[in-house]
Amino acid sequence: MLASNIIKKEKNIMSTQTQSRGFKALLATQFFGAFNDNAFKFVIAALVVDRMGSSGGTIYLALSSIVFVLPFLIFSTFAGYLADKFSKQKIIIFTKILELVVMGIGFFALLQNNIWGMLIVLFFMGLQSTLFGPSKYGILPEILSTKELPNGNGIIQMWTYIAVLLGQTSYGFLMNYTQPNYYQTAYVFMFISLLGIFSSLFVTKVKPVRSDRSFQFNIIGDVRANIQWIKKDKAIFLSIIGLAYFGFLGGLFQPNILLYARKLMGVGHLQTGLIVSAMTVGLGLGCFLAGRLSDHKVELGLVPMGALGLSLFSILLGLVSYSYPLVLVVMFLLGFSCGFYIVPLNTLIQHNSPADRRGQVLATNNILTFLSILGGSLFLYMLRDYAHLNAAQIFIVTGILTIVATAYITSLLPYAFVRFIMWILTHTFYRIKVLNRSNVPEKGGALLVSNHT
Repeated sequence: MLASNIIKKEKNIMSTQTQSRGFKALLATQFFGAFNDNAFKFVIAALVVDRMGSSGGTIYLALSSIVFVLPFLIFSTFAGYLADKFSKQKIIIFTKILELVVMGIGFFALLQNNIWGMLIVLFFMGLQSTLFGPSKYGILPEILSTKELPNGNGIIQMWTYIAVLLGQTSYGFLMNYTQPNYYQTAYVFMFISLLGIFSSLFVTKVKPVRSDRSFQFNIIGDVRANIQWIKKDKAIFLSIIGLAYFGFLGGLFQPNILLYARKLMGVGHLQTGLIVSAMTVGLGLGCFLAGRLSDHKVELGLVPMGALGLSLFSILLGLVSYSYPLVLVVMFLLGFSCGFYIVPLNTLIQHNSPADRRGQVLATNNILTFLSILGGSLFLYMLRDYAHLNAAQIFIVTGILTIVATAYITSLLPYAFVRFIMWILTHTFYRIKVLNRSNVPEKGGALLVSNHT
């Protein structure tokens, strides 16, 4: 009876955190923003791809990624400063209002059918996302307990990728429905922005963590100083490097998927949207399951498993372009592996970074990640226009590169990887129930005495 009451009490505490109005409002705000980002980016990228000739032209597709990434490189340290100096909830509201303004400008760019105007809008979308990022993730440790942080990360990542899924899928339906008047898609984006502003008003209010912080606009100096400080905590530094590599793959994969579907497979916008959706569904489910399997802790053992899946399914994707159903299955599994890879790394950075410097850490993470995305876009350009590889061959090359990265990750985390495998095996063959988990301290040592062999 006592054990039952303890379990119920622990469940009630957890439910009040991840099911509170403030947390749900944050989920909704992130959901609407992720939808707009991805739907609008894919509309523009699809227009660029359709204008490409049979030879060359990849530089324009790479440029659409570059202009979106550029604000992350220039303004991330400023975004981290805002997240530390002011209430993160107020920054979130401000960025959602900015998003509506940007979508309004996007309407006129699409109306004029001006690709350069659309690229300028992409730049300001990147700026809005840059300012939003550190506050969005930095507020999580302030509204969730340490034990709920992994699960909260899994939930917000899952809903983010559901939004990504809907955004990337809907781009095909929107373009198909509005063609040739593609400017009408902006009506949807502006309406979604209004919903995001409304939901942001209900995000949990938090106080500034460093209202006395001063700011000097010195991007290179700030990043160098932040990296030197972050290097003192090896776990945070390696997690940031791991996410940077994932950003590199993302910068290469997203435009290459469009080339793979539209140029190699020769399918339409709707089928292309479904291919992207298959990956995003897998990514959302992988993030959610990673949060649950973390079992109220930072489970780094998931990272090598995710990296192994990234390697295997990238190579396999380059071999199955002849079969649309097989491509959908492999894309799903590729996305699922990504979820296992990113959730533990994001959680560790949020959990281990000091509260008064969390904005700086997340801003530095943003800069390195999006610098890597830029590198991935340029690497795609080199592989396609200089090495003359097609989209399928590019997936194989990146899969082989990721095998090397997987071996390195496993060498860094052998204990965590083996321990997680043992955790899976024991929970597969035995029903294990943990009572009085709260008696085990989050930091420091504890003496556990077994009552039988």
